[in-house]
Amino acid sequence: MFNSFLKSELKYTLKQPMVYLFFLIVFILSFAATSSDNVTIGGSIGNVKRNAPHIISVFTSTLTIFGLLFAAAFFNNAALRDFKYNFNEILFATPIEKFGYFFGRFTGALIISTIPILGVFFGISLGSTLSPVFGWISEDRFGAIQIQSFISNYLVFVLPNMFISGTIIYALAQQFKNSIVSFVGALIIIVAYSISGELVSDLENENLAALADIFGIRTYGLISKYYTPIEKNSINPSYSGLMLLNRFIWLSLSLVILITSYFNFNFFKKKIGRLIRIKSSKAEIKKNLPLPSISIIKENLVTQFLTFFSINFKNIYRHVTFKILFLFSFILLLTDLISGYEYFGLKSYPLTYRMTDSISGTYLFVMIILVFFSGELIWRDRDEKINEVIDSTPHNSMISLLSKTISLFSLSIILHTFFVFFAIVFQLLKGFNYIQPSVYFWDFVYRAMPLYLLFCSSSIAVQVIVNNKYFGYLISVVLILVLDIILLLADIGSNMLSFGSTPFLIYSDMNGFGPSEKGVFWFNLYWIFTGLTLLIFSSNLWDRGTNNRFKDRFKFQKENLSKKVIIPSALIGICWLIITGYVYYNTQILNPYKKSKELEKLAVEYENKYKKYKSLPLPKILNAEYKIDLYPYQKKVDVLAEIIMTNSKNIEIDTIIVGTQKIWQEKITFEGASLLN
Repeated sequence: MFNSFLKSELKYTLKQPMVYLFFLIVFILSFAATSSDNVTIGGSIGNVKRNAPHIISVFTSTLTIFGLLFAAAFFNNAALRDFKYNFNEILFATPIEKFGYFFGRFTGALIISTIPILGVFFGISLGSTLSPVFGWISEDRFGAIQIQSFISNYLVFVLPNMFISGTIIYALAQQFKNSIVSFVGALIIIVAYSISGELVSDLENENLAALADIFGIRTYGLISKYYTPIEKNSINPSYSGLMLLNRFIWLSLSLVILITSYFNFNFFKKKIGRLIRIKSSKAEIKKNLPLPSISIIKENLVTQFLTFFSINFKNIYRHVTFKILFLFSFILLLTDLISGYEYFGLKSYPLTYRMTDSISGTYLFVMIILVFFSGELIWRDRDEKINEVIDSTPHNSMISLLSKTISLFSLSIILHTFFVFFAIVFQLLKGFNYIQPSVYFWDFVYRAMPLYLLFCSSSIAVQVIVNNKYFGYLISVVLILVLDIILLLADIGSNMLSFGSTPFLIYSDMNGFGPSEKGVFWFNLYWIFTGLTLLIFSSNLWDRGTNNRFKDRFKFQKENLSKKVIIPSALIGICWLIITGYVYYNTQILNPYKKSKELEKLAVEYENKYKKYKSLPLPKILNAEYKIDLYPYQKKVDVLAEIIMTNSKNIEIDTIIVGTQKIWQEKITFEGASLLN
């Protein structure tokens, strides 16, 4: 019976494109990191071989974090597929064994979940082979491909990490019969990993952090901390020392969870509720009743929006998952604040701009929450089988999607407001009273708000366009995590293509938010209108009724457009074109960025031009006095420098080379000397 369920699980899942898509993503990442210096996984490679056992371990252990997403998909599918298609009542009525069913499905999902991570090994192998051939990386940067390294990493990282993650997800899915709860389990793992990472900042807790790391990444980092390049090129990870203890702790805990879940599992669905007795009575039958008066009330767009917004917002706010994620956000921020102001014994005041930096560390977590709830908002009606009822009502698709987007954005505002409130409380508890509310506000306006708006609108749009919940999740994750890597590989450094990117913005007490405010403003405007444009486009593809094909959906919505929607949509489209043109003109024509090869060429030209001055004798500086006047509001600085130098050589100095920059209006004078150029 075990073999039957194992084979059926493998056969079913291997027919799904998701396995090969996940494998392809991991393969591309590993191949890119092996073949290019522009892509890094787990930090820079350094002066070791690019396919060394140490590098294979770093790539493998780091990418098992992404493997958590794969595990969530595969183990959820194994546990809930029968319940999703209402096949469980038929299957469970047959004489099947509990052990065979439970562990057959689990083992099948475990094997499948390790397949995408094998892309690391294939990516490194192919990158090591092709890079010297095409001249991407010199041949001396690669060593021999060691099969033993792949086997060791599979046994130390891939299989244990998928087992640990899968056990938690599978147990939650079997217990609650709900994919949302198991998704929360995956987030618990992420939070646990983040907390263990915060402990590393204290030298006294290094061993504790190594044992608390569920993935074993920091455990291996601590073990290999003092490895020499020769050791990194030759030593494979093994079950010994801290790694053995870490794996034993987490595998034992996972085994306990799995066994407990097995004994709690049964083939009967328990329904809790009250039995209500209805007293039957003969109803009085009346004849010649008046016909009911039927009238259709056509609501205006504002009323439609408010109605949909209220429903969507309440559904999110009352959702138990939101409350759990809210708690996780608090734990994540608290951990960062507690350990974020002491680095290896050095302490810092909890300044407001430091607090905003800590809050920005939660952005990725919040975006993952937004991506998750975008799928829930779009697919809730279909999952509850009421979508055709709602789709038949006289409402506008654009208004429906806009209300979902704003309700999702409201969720991000609630989370961010909570972060700010807690950060202020933390400052006060630390005895730091110099609170700067304006910094919190403008940091939200410049950094958080545009990012949240973009990902709310784009995540909703992706779910509608793709018309597949989990594939929509995957594309949203690609936009967040993978797109930048693809741009690096293509040597494209434009912020216009890197999703949500803006010029670098940093706050200081002297310069405020610095000279890049204007650039950040226009890029934020560009990304906000990009999200709105995507939302408008997706509204024409909203799946109402039974039109599932892309062409049919677009045709249906095109026939039902109204002027009330066409006019504002056209205005938004025109604004997007104008803003895009303005940003493009300023960043690609007036101030074009240089690619890495162009920068390398300039560096070579600079070296060739000035290398002849390398052996010129240089004077020794005896004294230097500076008079500096700063004008922060004018973004100006006046500097007067008086430098006394002496010739400490026995050679006459007739030429002194001084480096200058065009942005400075410089005037250089030497007594008894003249300026040549």
